[in-house]
Amino acid sequence: MTSVYFRPNRAGKALLAAGKRLRREAPTYGTWWLRYRDEAGRKVREACEARMEAEAERLVHEKAMRAERVRAGLEKMPVPPISCAELMEKYEAASQHLASIKIVRSQLRRWIAPHFGKKLVTQVTPADCEALLQKSRDAGQAETTTRVLYIRARHAFEYARKKLLVIEKNPWAALSHPPLPRRSVTVLRPEQIAALIAAAGPWRPLLLVAVLTGMRRGELAALRWEDIDWSAGANGVIHVRRSWGRDTTKGGKERVVPVHPQLRPELEAHQRKAGASQELVFPSSRSGGMRHSAWPATALLRNIAVRAGVVLPERYTFHGLRKQFGSLVHQATGDLVATQRLLGHSTPQITAAVYLSTDVAHLEHQMGRFRLVAGEHTPSTQATVQVAPVREAAGNHPQLQGIPAMPALESAASDSRRDSAARPSPPGAAWRRTRCATGLPRPRWSACAPPRST
Repeated sequence: MTSVYFRPNRAGKALLAAGKRLRREAPTYGTWWLRYRDEAGRKVREACEARMEAEAERLVHEKAMRAERVRAGLEKMPVPPISCAELMEKYEAASQHLASIKIVRSQLRRWIAPHFGKKLVTQVTPADCEALLQKSRDAGQAETTTRVLYIRARHAFEYARKKLLVIEKNPWAALSHPPLPRRSVTVLRPEQIAALIAAAGPWRPLLLVAVLTGMRRGELAALRWEDIDWSAGANGVIHVRRSWGRDTTKGGKERVVPVHPQLRPELEAHQRKAGASQELVFPSSRSGGMRHSAWPATALLRNIAVRAGVVLPERYTFHGLRKQFGSLVHQATGDLVATQRLLGHSTPQITAAVYLSTDVAHLEHQMGRFRLVAGEHTPSTQATVQVAPVREAAGNHPQLQGIPAMPALESAASDSRRDSAARPSPPGAAWRRTRCATGLPRPRWSACAPPRST
């Protein structure tokens, strides 16, 4: 059931007070209101912008019919459009559970929300999205930062598509991921690692745990003595459960890292020195509590390198010790899945692409398994490979060395010719040869074929 009615404003009430007839004309003398049932079947009263009664009746009829079609399942429920600023607020509120919420909040408030502003989400185009990435590049941001910004903005608009249902297509889907340059993983030589550990002083246990477990900086800061089970395995295991002040790691799940045989005596000595009252393995030297996320572990590593006389590679950080661990495990075992599980990655592809260095010794060994020149063949390959002699081919082009000779080809060809000569010719073969010699047409098959037995 639908209806419309008119509510007078101050001017309309003045007409009524003067005893005059109310002129039902909006917005001069009042506002037209609509009454109908919405998509959920609830009674709704709302003002409209209609000027006269006929226009108001048309609007209420359209709204009632649309609500009826939605209730019948013939149309989707209309969703009021929202601005990009409102979307970013809703997405930030829905992302509070993420471990990287501080980074997410910074990206939304510093880059994404100011770029799109109050523009409606339905009006955002792929060109607007590309402009945001270009703005990041023009500001001098690294390509890795631009890629992370792309991922965050795409997730925000995907939230608008899947959860809020305000758009049918994500404008970021038309853009490809910004290319990320993959640099080879740089690891230190064993003698460099030994020099760093020897010059670490009171930080010796920290460097040993970082190199022999591959734990992240936040996981080292949150490591507790209760997380180490000395009775499990041959030398004990470390349960990596948390990172910084969070109750979970970066990957959102706990992992188990066995204690290396060289690490156990160092950890036991470090525990005796710390005392039974200390909960954290590597507490803050000032407060005794957990270290802050701004803990300058890379600066600490560089200071140790200066004392040890070790020149660290360019852009080498404390996180490089984690990559060092992954490379050592994979080079020693060749087991990519085990390396992935020890590092706590979601897929082996991440481990192989980002955390493993190039094993030059292995590549040299594989390349040394073949030879091209005859004079450099090993005794084993000389016994199995025959090298063709150097001879001048047609056109004065010398034949390449190292091509295995195949003397059996000529004998095989002559044997094939003898076999073909010994076999009886099929019917009609003689006629084909005669036709080729004389040019006479071949007779019909029935004329030369023997009579068939019945």
